[in-house]
Amino acid sequence: MSTVRTARTGAAHRLAALVEDALGGPLPVRLRAWDGSETGPADGPVVVVRSRRALRRLLWQP
Repeated sequence: MSTVRTARTGAAHRLAALVEDALGGPLPVRLRAWDGSETGPADGPVVVVRSRRALRRLLWQP
């Protein structure tokens, strides 16, 4: 399984680090953030978070 890691300082990379800490392992999906950054397995399903507001809604009102 290959991993795509672009824009290491982008929102996707920071979010992935938080999720990986919470899960205790690697991110099981590819994550694409509102700023165009992307990280996670290249052959996995993609979760697209289009805005900070969408992320906030996922966290507080899932």
